[in-house]
Amino acid sequence: MSRVKTAYQRVRTAFKHPWLRRLTIVGTAVTAVTGLVATIGNLERVPRYACRIPGVHRLCAWGEVGNVAGDVEEQTWRRAKEAPQPAALRAYIAAFPTGIYASEASTRLAACRNIQREVWTAEQRMLPLYVARGDRQNSLVAAREVALKYGNVEAASACAGFAGEFRVLGAAARVREWACTQREDGTACGFDGSAECIVEARHLLTEEVCH
Repeated sequence: MSRVKTAYQRVRTAFKHPWLRRLTIVGTAVTAVTGLVATIGNLERVPRYACRIPGVHRLCAWGEVGNVAGDVEEQTWRRAKEAPQPAALRAYIAAFPTGIYASEASTRLAACRNIQREVWTAEQRMLPLYVARGDRQNSLVAAREVALKYGNVEAASACAGFAGEFRVLGAAARVREWACTQREDGTACGFDGSAECIVEARHLLTEEVCH
């Protein structure tokens, strides 16, 4: 018992020294400040946790608190995220440079790439065409039909020259001026016109795509 009493008296005597009292005060102050900082940190996180609640989330969006985007920002981001071209992402960043999704938008933009896409478009090309007078027929109508038949064959041959960057879909002779002669032994016709070539032309389009 006497040993316990002696140790207690030594502790009391030690606390009478000024340097020990100052050390105790500083330690208490550090503990208090640490606790306050931790409390403030928890308070800052409270809106984030609370805004996850379905009923509260809408209010947070209206007030733009708790790391929740407002309605306009949310709609702008939804359009930007779903668009295949990067223009919508750039529009979002321009409108909300410090927005909730600004970091993700920048990451998506960094992943965008230029690609080339092959496109075939229907076009009409005209080539000059002349068909000489053919065999004589019994009538003017028959003579023109024969000349037009030959004309279609020659038009197909002329349009076949479109190759490589083109695909020929069809060809037909178009009459601009008939040249017919009628005699006792029949009528022969030719014409001056054009070969109408219906083709598909190949084009390479370069576009920026984001995934």
